[in-house]
Amino acid sequence: MPPSRLVFSIVVVLALNLAGCPANNPETSAPPTILIQETDYQGVIFSAAEAEQQRLEVPMTADTVEFWSPTAADIARLEAQLLPALLADERLSDGVGFNPVQPLAAALPDYTRQYFGYFNIDGEAVIYTRFYCDTSAEELMTSSSVPPLDGGDCFFQIHYNTNTDEYFGLYVHGEA
Repeated sequence: MPPSRLVFSIVVVLALNLAGCPANNPETSAPPTILIQETDYQGVIFSAAEAEQQRLEVPMTADTVEFWSPTAADIARLEAQLLPALLADERLSDGVGFNPVQPLAAALPDYTRQYFGYFNIDGEAVIYTRFYCDTSAEELMTSSSVPPLDGGDCFFQIHYNTNTDEYFGLYVHGEA
């Protein structure tokens, strides 16, 4: 991966600040939640502590064992092959529902993301990603920004196994 791809600007917000805890106590400080902004994607990487605090095992899979904190390099790997994985599903292959419908390749950079890491029962590191079409990355800094159950292809999620480089569990929201 070219070094320029790894260059990004980040804004660090301590997860403890979001929880209202004192951030200056190193014994209680959690890893940071990171705002990541690249040319082709932007979003929020949540720490394991934040994922656990928000009880994110509910939207995860049945094989979620514990959480881990993805890095910007992990996210770059996920994003590098994301488009072909999404286009493999017929629900997104014809484009997404922006007015008018846009090809996914053109629309995908406009989606903001939330990234959460978890280990499955086989000990493999997986990144769960939520996609939002009309929400800024700053608004997604709290993991309580759960997408609605409807909204069509404006909201979708996918899992990426970092051990096998496989994408699975694409869920595209329904229409209300």
